[in-house]
Amino acid sequence: MRLSRRKATTPNRPRIRRMAARDAAAAARLSSQLGYPCGAPAMRRRIRALTGRSGSALFVAESPAGTLCGWAHVESRYVLETGAFAELMGLVVDEGTRGRGFGRALVTAAEGWARARGHRALRLRSNVRRRGARAFYERLGYVVVKRQNVFMRGLTNAGRGGRVPLGEGNPASAAPASRPVPPRSPRGSRAGAPRRRARAGPAPRRDGVR
Repeated sequence: MRLSRRKATTPNRPRIRRMAARDAAAAARLSSQLGYPCGAPAMRRRIRALTGRSGSALFVAESPAGTLCGWAHVESRYVLETGAFAELMGLVVDEGTRGRGFGRALVTAAEGWARARGHRALRLRSNVRRRGARAFYERLGYVVVKRQNVFMRGLTNAGRGGRVPLGEGNPASAAPASRPVPPRSPRGSRAGAPRRRARAGPAPRRDGVR
């Protein structure tokens, strides 16, 4: 009796498709997990701008239930010193679904897109603090070829020293902590403000507001 072989099915396999404007809210949420907070309206504008460029591609990974679990941004670039190359500009997978193949599927899609455009390699950059990301890329066969410093200077309202103003592409910056305001003294107190401690010696105590 001859048995027919049936092709194995993978019901949990991620579904990869191109990103659309309707994915803005989910893409913004994932961008925040990556360390780059963004609202849905701003993300929608970016998606529309990038999808209109022939040298750029945005992919999303969906679970079998249709939940958007990750996205990838790949570009074909051309620079004076090296010529043409493909770069994975961004990749993020939802924290609750990592380790299930979504990241690998997105990288595979980006590699296929780059290969179809004649690129022989795909490069990417990853913050040295993201140790998990490094291990992930090394498992896929990527190797570290260079370490570098990334410099930035704000071009508007930079202030003295060229510091990047808040909200101008500097996700690591944070607003300085405000100095706590002392509580007002209750009505009926003699000084109207917290008293100073008495000084040592014969000098009289002085109360008042500095």
